[in-house]
Amino acid sequence: MSTVGPLQWGATFAAVQAEGAALASDWFAWERDGEAPPSFDGNGFAVDFADDLRLLRQFGAGAVRLTVDWARIEPGEGHVDGAVLDRYREVLGAARAEGLDTIVALVDGPLPGWFSIDERGWRDRRARTYFWPRHVERVGDHLGDLVSGWVPIVRPVGFARGAFITATAPPGTRSVQRFVETVQGCFLASLEAWRVLRGAAPVALGVEGAPVRSGEEGGERPAKLYDTLQWAWTAALRDGAALPRLPPVRLDGARGAFDAIALTFDGGYAVGADGRVARYRREDELLATLHRVAEHRGERPVGGGPHPPRRATPRPTPRRRRWRTTTWRPPATTGSTCDAGCGTGHRRLRAALRVRRHPGPVRPQPLGQTGRRVPPRSLVVGRGGTGRRRAGGG
Repeated sequence: MSTVGPLQWGATFAAVQAEGAALASDWFAWERDGEAPPSFDGNGFAVDFADDLRLLRQFGAGAVRLTVDWARIEPGEGHVDGAVLDRYREVLGAARAEGLDTIVALVDGPLPGWFSIDERGWRDRRARTYFWPRHVERVGDHLGDLVSGWVPIVRPVGFARGAFITATAPPGTRSVQRFVETVQGCFLASLEAWRVLRGAAPVALGVEGAPVRSGEEGGERPAKLYDTLQWAWTAALRDGAALPRLPPVRLDGARGAFDAIALTFDGGYAVGADGRVARYRREDELLATLHRVAEHRGERPVGGGPHPPRRATPRPTPRRRRWRTTTWRPPATTGSTCDAGCGTGHRRLRAALRVRRHPGPVRPQPLGQTGRRVPPRSLVVGRGGTGRRRAGGG
């Protein structure tokens, strides 16, 4: 996706890695329930981004892929925090000032709780054709002039696998049907994003290419299904073929869509008879994957990088989430900053609280005695999601 040359080295920053989990994200609830280590403020990139970007350039990097966290931009349905968008604009401007190409990922896993839980996420047609394009257009309008390329969803199959096969990501419920529906929904959402963003910076389809094999006797059928889903995008981009599902859904307008392929490679996958997936690595797997991608990409360039696993061991038994509503009042100002202010964060509160939705329009946040931003005086916090509940929901 760069015009510098045929091969360009760069770095990638996922939202949780760079900033920590947003209070309004489903990943924060996952951390709070003990399913993942607390991310706190991530690796500090949100605070030290200027120095980090300068070092990347000194080390010879030519591009950087950053994730703009949807849960920070829109913590409650319809409630947009303009300060967060301005901060992302500052980060992208610093990267451009260092001479780095800026690739922006819109989703790399974690989602706003109101979208993933209340609206059923990528599996819901209205969620991915109304809420999602609205967010894509908002980010494109605010940041588009500083972006060298877009990746709507980084790892569609990997996201669905963690959520519904290995149970290593929220909601952590094992279901083959939901896995298939989520993979399909992610590809449809990526196509929606391409329709919104095309015409300026190139838009890449995020894929996770890897060889898939049967890991044990009886695993041939699950392995074939997994391989079909992981490489279904090839037929969709070539001739607009349907994504596999019962019934299959045709991707109208997919032929010729997207300007590049954003490939994530973590090694091969061995699928067991029960559908569980294990990762393995061999030296020749990356080359084989690149050859397979090259056969189907057409004239689209390929870019991407590795993506570290978030949890090594699967969750044994998923628990049903129950709603709880309370009121949070911030403590006296001690130099902490709000979640959107990319400072030290509220580490003591992160272990017990989760923003559910703003009670009213988002107002400018007051400044404390230290000059740092502090949270609003009252937020509704709850467990298991953000935003409004569905009628009749539990």
